[in-house]
Amino acid sequence: MGIAARADGAQDPLVSALMATYRRRDVLPRAMRSVLVQSVTDLELIVVDDEPSDETRRLVESFGDARIRYVAHDHNLGLSAARATGVAHARGRFVAFLDDDDEWEPKKLEAQLDAMHRHGDGVIVHSYERWVRPDGRQRIRSVRLEGDVHADLLDTDRVLMQTLLVPRRAFEEVGSFDPELSNYMDMDMAIRLSSRYRFVTVPEALFVGHVSPGSLSRHEAGRVRALSRILDKYPEYRSDRRLRSRWMTRLARKHGVLGDRSAWRAHLVEAIRLHPLNARAWLLLAVGTVAGAGTHHALSRRWGRIVGYLRQRKATASRP
Repeated sequence: MGIAARADGAQDPLVSALMATYRRRDVLPRAMRSVLVQSVTDLELIVVDDEPSDETRRLVESFGDARIRYVAHDHNLGLSAARATGVAHARGRFVAFLDDDDEWEPKKLEAQLDAMHRHGDGVIVHSYERWVRPDGRQRIRSVRLEGDVHADLLDTDRVLMQTLLVPRRAFEEVGSFDPELSNYMDMDMAIRLSSRYRFVTVPEALFVGHVSPGSLSRHEAGRVRALSRILDKYPEYRSDRRLRSRWMTRLARKHGVLGDRSAWRAHLVEAIRLHPLNARAWLLLAVGTVAGAGTHHALSRRWGRIVGYLRQRKATASRP
């Protein structure tokens, strides 16, 4: 792959790694190191501080690596705006993302650039994920995306920007991150990227996510507002009644978690109106009417913990 030259004669980096941070100096060094030790060294790391902080600036500068650039907002604008700032400052031919509390595997960029080389730079390269809990338990999430996945991505929020390698020109075509979204900015961007680009997946867990209560994207009320905005943005959610019905059901579950029984019921009624054969909406309405709006979510979480425990025991038993 060739590398475009800048007008001043200097050479642009092959990859711009964009990292948003906000009051996370305890974990930021780990994330930064995972970028700087990549087997692909032709990169720049842009750290966007979503609040002016002398402490964070000094921490970033202490690495003493000329590939690092520090950019700070005048005041807190949110993760979506921080990512947009990073895109605006990026000089690389390709762009990759990492939050301040997560990591990349050392060959993340190498593996994704190899895939880009095989398929041409008219694709988005995705990877699997490895998630680490505070107690050390781990799990692999292996979402595979191949070809035209636009319809699939309209129906899921399971694609993270941190798993993607994106041609920088793609943001000129689809626009940057929506600053009005406090959450689901990954889903929003993935929908737009998939409307123009094919996806390919490297079947390896190249991104390592750390589950922590203070993560930038873990706020349920913000999720409800952001998801409602996304459902109003795209015509597919208006024209496809079954698709919108499924998302109304998911929104109802979130309102149930928040304890908003009125909104919970209204969204389930709307889901059933749009698609009378939506069995999940009927089930949620029946269970919630008897036992409470948040019951289904509580049972799902309990079941998830049981499954996670059983998987951990199986993994432990299989070790020599």
